[in-house]
Amino acid sequence: MKQDIDRAGGLQDFYQNDLTAKPLLDYFANRHRSASVTTVDRIQKELGGGDNGSGISRNQIVQVFRELENLGCGTFRVGRRGFQSRFDWKVPMVKVGRMAAAADNAVETKKRAIPNVGATDGDAPALEEHSFKLRRNIAVSIELPIDITAGEAERLAGFIKLIPRE
Repeated sequence: MKQDIDRAGGLQDFYQNDLTAKPLLDYFANRHRSASVTTVDRIQKELGGGDNGSGISRNQIVQVFRELENLGCGTFRVGRRGFQSRFDWKVPMVKVGRMAAAADNAVETKKRAIPNVGATDGDAPALEEHSFKLRRNIAVSIELPIDITAGEAERLAGFIKLIPRE
């Protein structure tokens, strides 16, 4: 699927090189759920945009959606006859945002369910495997619950800070 939505790294290049794309893709990456359709009006409202210089303009949002269409992420549809201009996602918008940001912060995620010791199949939590490029030749991976809370993330960050250093 990565090849389908990130042809030759185009999505990550777009993220890194387009000043308008970055905040939109970050917004998608930070959502908890993907939507199958995203309207231009919704993005403009969510990101405080406007054509008056106070954020991302409608035209800029349309250009980002058109490029996402070129990258195979979905289809941009111009609003007509009472329908709003919108982007119909071919792949989950959260995944698109996270894949785009992966080049910037060297993070990848993979979802899977892993049973706890002594748990039944119905109790298996959904986990995501996160890979982080720590150094040029070193990547580290960690599996975390898909619904990790801010408090749990803070505890984990505190644990990592306690690891001895040279």
